[in-house]
Amino acid sequence: MSVIGIGAAVGPLDTSVNIAFPEITGGFGKPLGAIQWVIICYVLTYASLLLNLGRFADIVGHRRVFVGGLIASVAGLAMCGLAPSYEWLLAARSAQGVGTGAVLATGPALITLSFPESHRARALGGYAMFLSGAMAVGPLLGGLLVSQWGWPAVFWFRVPIAIVISVAAILVVRAPVSAPRSGRFDIAGAVSLSVALVSTLLTMNRASTLGWGSSATLGLAAVAIVSLVAFVRIELRVSNPVIHLELFARRQFSIANVANVLAQLAFFTVFLLGPYFLVGYMEGRVALAGVLLGVSPMGGAITAIIAGRLLGRHSAWKLSAIGLALIACGLAGVTFWTPTTGLPFIMGTLVTGGVGLGLFQVSNLHYIMGSVPRSQQGVAGALTTLTRTIGVVLGASLGSVIFTELGGVFPVHGALTEQFIGPYTQVFGFAAGVSALAALLMLFGGRETPANANDER
Repeated sequence: MSVIGIGAAVGPLDTSVNIAFPEITGGFGKPLGAIQWVIICYVLTYASLLLNLGRFADIVGHRRVFVGGLIASVAGLAMCGLAPSYEWLLAARSAQGVGTGAVLATGPALITLSFPESHRARALGGYAMFLSGAMAVGPLLGGLLVSQWGWPAVFWFRVPIAIVISVAAILVVRAPVSAPRSGRFDIAGAVSLSVALVSTLLTMNRASTLGWGSSATLGLAAVAIVSLVAFVRIELRVSNPVIHLELFARRQFSIANVANVLAQLAFFTVFLLGPYFLVGYMEGRVALAGVLLGVSPMGGAITAIIAGRLLGRHSAWKLSAIGLALIACGLAGVTFWTPTTGLPFIMGTLVTGGVGLGLFQVSNLHYIMGSVPRSQQGVAGALTTLTRTIGVVLGASLGSVIFTELGGVFPVHGALTEQFIGPYTQVFGFAAGVSALAALLMLFGGRETPANANDER
């Protein structure tokens, strides 16, 4: 579990890159707005490949794809650190995305298939702990590395980690016994799915910048719809599809994935707008603001371990609903933040939201992985990461649009004016409502227990 967890954490450690954005744009002489492509090239690559890599792993073996992903990550990270130009960096970020996609697509499957059912929930909790912990420490490590060695260090420090873990995975992680591998890889379905996902995510991203009614946004949306229709038609006709669409006919499976999108959409407001408030609240002390922002994912990392134990005594759908309710409470608490709010209250709301997210993510992951046959565990694990990514991208787009439409103005030199506080609190009110809706959806729609995933269906 530790080997798989640390290997998968190489991806979430990418939060260390965020703190290096000013150094990167300054080093290449690019405007601040150009930094978005450093994110887009990486996220679009791994998100568009997740399901395809998960299906590929179901055919050729999950450990092989996991180790291959780590090796690809080493190559991509090294290329980023050596980038002589901005265009090279963007290409290297895409290469890094391929490795991240392979690792994140197979991590949950390896955990699910490698542990007996009596230990699986705790193992998934430990896996989620590594991911949340990496997200929490990434910005702190990034700040230290950039200050000492410059922006390339945020890529280089992960190279030895990935190398060591790839060797450890070969030596320690046994290839799990799964259902017989059969069938051919659905290339046509994979291509149409990748096009659909790339165009969908780009539509969300461009809409927040150009507007939902712009010709570019509408054009991308049209490509997304056409390619998605083509993907569905292909999957219904082939005998070995990328993903069996009948899975979505199961109400509990569909609701669990929708709830994951809504949870990530709502919670990302903390990382989208929270830094602006916290930097102003801490009077420009960015390091302290970063520590406060890390309280949330750290709370999630600690809760992930507890959630693994709770799943042995309580149903996954009920714990998922409780986690979503805690997220809603934490986000609702943020609506009461003002420049004079006490630090304990601010930390309390951040911890509440983080604890809720940690509880939800482990329970939701356990719920979804338990809904899918052993022969499709790679696809199931990839789907949980994909829905999380879609939620984050959608949250970034909607959060920005709503804040702007409400007349929000970002702080200048950290000054927290009413033009920022008013729209800011309304966006968090919207996010709290989305979380509450997801909690109700999970509570009343996911009540039935999925069939045992150990049985082939």
